[in-house]
Amino acid sequence: MSASAPVDAEETPCYPRSADSVNNSTGKVPLKHYRRQSTIDLSNRSVRANSVEEFLNGLLPFRPGRNSNLQRPTLATNPFEELEDADSLVEAEVVELFVDAVNSRGLIPGLVMARCENRPDPRNIDTTGQKIDAAFYHATNAPDDDCPHWADQAGCAEFKSGKTGNGKDPWSDVKGNPEPDAEERETNRGQAMTFAELVHAIQQRVFLFMLYVIGRRFRLLRWDRAGVIFSPLVDYFENPEPLLEFLWRLSHLGDTALGLDPSASRISHTGRDWKIMDRAAEDARYDFDHHERDLAVGEVVPEGFAWTYVREMFADSIADPEWPRYKLHVNVAPKTTRAFLVGKPVIRADGLVGPGTRWYVAFDCEERRFVWLKDSWRASYELVETEGNILATLKAAGVEHVPTLVCHGDVRKQVTLTAQWWIAQNPKDTAPEQAPPRRRRAKGNPQEQASAESGYRRDCPVRQLAHYRLVTEEVCMSLDQFQNGLQLVSLVLDCLTALHGAYENSSEKRLHRDVTDRSVLIYPKIETGKTGAKFIRWRGVLANWELSKAVAAALIARQPERNGSWQFMSVNLLSLSPMRFSIADDLESMVLVLIYHAIRYLSSSIEKNLVVANHLESCFDSYTVGGCKVLCSERKTETVKGGSLFYYLPGIGRRNLVFGSPLDELLGTILAWFSSHYKVTTWEAHIALHRSLARAQTHFQTPAKSSRSHSGDGLPRRQDEEPEPPLPPVPTPEDRELATKTSAHSSMISEFWNTIQSERWSARPSDRHSDRDRVPAGWLSKLDPVPNVSGETA
Repeated sequence: MSASAPVDAEETPCYPRSADSVNNSTGKVPLKHYRRQSTIDLSNRSVRANSVEEFLNGLLPFRPGRNSNLQRPTLATNPFEELEDADSLVEAEVVELFVDAVNSRGLIPGLVMARCENRPDPRNIDTTGQKIDAAFYHATNAPDDDCPHWADQAGCAEFKSGKTGNGKDPWSDVKGNPEPDAEERETNRGQAMTFAELVHAIQQRVFLFMLYVIGRRFRLLRWDRAGVIFSPLVDYFENPEPLLEFLWRLSHLGDTALGLDPSASRISHTGRDWKIMDRAAEDARYDFDHHERDLAVGEVVPEGFAWTYVREMFADSIADPEWPRYKLHVNVAPKTTRAFLVGKPVIRADGLVGPGTRWYVAFDCEERRFVWLKDSWRASYELVETEGNILATLKAAGVEHVPTLVCHGDVRKQVTLTAQWWIAQNPKDTAPEQAPPRRRRAKGNPQEQASAESGYRRDCPVRQLAHYRLVTEEVCMSLDQFQNGLQLVSLVLDCLTALHGAYENSSEKRLHRDVTDRSVLIYPKIETGKTGAKFIRWRGVLANWELSKAVAAALIARQPERNGSWQFMSVNLLSLSPMRFSIADDLESMVLVLIYHAIRYLSSSIEKNLVVANHLESCFDSYTVGGCKVLCSERKTETVKGGSLFYYLPGIGRRNLVFGSPLDELLGTILAWFSSHYKVTTWEAHIALHRSLARAQTHFQTPAKSSRSHSGDGLPRRQDEEPEPPLPPVPTPEDRELATKTSAHSSMISEFWNTIQSERWSARPSDRHSDRDRVPAGWLSKLDPVPNVSGETA
């Protein structure tokens, strides 16, 4: 059967609509829309400290002892005396007076507070053109050009006018409502969040302190990948001591205390490692052409070669001298690390709240070669596996087309603190889940059982994350580099084989659960044919296994929530169907990746590129709102449940979408399987619901009254109740047979294999569109920002 097991309280909920999904849309998303989604990502993840003193002692502890040089001097006058009327001044005036007071009165010795609200950093540093009002810098590299210089900030400060009282305050001191929903306050919260995200993206950070000034009052903020901890509002004119103490600590504590990652050393322009990176990027002696071809007889493969594109990717990542370079250390054993040199990330997951994953082409200092380094913040719970351990298990089981592990490890026990503060601020009368016994099953409520075994408070909306690095051998190309339709099908087939191997070859029967365009990758391999001739063939590699889960463990929710990828998630999951994740969801995501890339990059019956862009947005990026939830787009639902590819031509209507190649038969066949799959699952869910209602009615039987009638299903209904929706179509025997093909990888693998063997490909040897990418450069998304509907949390 294709029907999945119904989900229950033990299944980890998935919130796929996030800032990263929004910024990964087909079209460019305006910054204001991105900030809107960022505020939704932050929902329920703002934790208020009870006082500035609690904030400082818990998050920025400082013990000067008897060292007179570290004792904060007593000031004879109020350094903020010029700001007595700050609530009546415009923002720029407050910034000028405040920055002048901090610098001229020596409130941050060793640091400089500089204004930077007038000019953004260059686009090669910040493509969004953001400008924060001021920031703190070490005196040796304080800027004087009014630019933010995000890479050099030790901390930052944002100012708002106090003329409207709390009207511009992103947070609130009202108990139970730390995140006010007034439009301007939400907007300012999103703005502060994207400022913090940008610093985290460019620097190597664990957390970031931000000073938020509203007229004559201030808050202190501490951002990490789980959320934000903030202090109550304090009037710094009437009571300057808390602010003075923060500034003194900021300037007297080291970089680690200010949130910089001590496992990442910034590389000097004149340093040895900078020169090593330059030489590695320029040295083409060991390059080997990566394009698919037959190797000539006698052609020598250089020992220790690097594919040409890999070195070029590394060179591109360090081409900008203004982007900071780092030496990153990966823990491989207790007190043992390996060092890797990195420049700009090749890919960066957007959004501050979440894993914040950055993928680098790195230079391995030990083995003097290029590798792929993944830096992220992983869910840190007792039953959650690390991706490195998963990859090692898959390789040991002989699973093909997965990355080869080099090394991995958590980074110096670095964890987010926001969840811990939330729990401390929200104690429970009875809290068996806070310190659950290992290997002991909790009794009673399945949610309590799940959280007890996983080691998390199920009522805590903030995730516990740990800093983690993973290094693998294969530096892959993104899937959009494929050359033609036949190759695209072949690459996806390789990744289907990886899905099949993870489920069938390993004893744990693992589901991937995050098949996206970032996880389906390309890697060239030198292979030998039956005659002994060698050739280069591009192979698919299925990466990013951190969200994968063994079926045997599927009955336990391992964390409060997990992320997902909106564009390629199945209709089932995006519709919040009461069905547990199954093989069918992995397979549907893989097919959606194939469809997206075929439409975007191949020639098809869609003649105009603007129609391509609009169709991709409508199908993959769009959404509907229902039942106080953001749900799957109508276009994707119609495509998958309807079982056919189509598009809409403005002024004409619906048209069939075809490619004029064997891809048409492949997609037609597989979409028919999924159409039948949804007919079966919808019908079975309907039957299960009515059986449940019938049991409930029998259990709570009461005498029928004249105001009640009976529906066609035999269940009593009040006359003022809404009529039931129409019955879903009853699946035919053929539907049931076709639906079974979505519950096993082998059926789809067979269909892909048969497609690859088709002789009809010879008629379309080069079906990649001449424009390469059919979405016009700079095309703007037409989607409205996601509404913050009641109950929507991500």
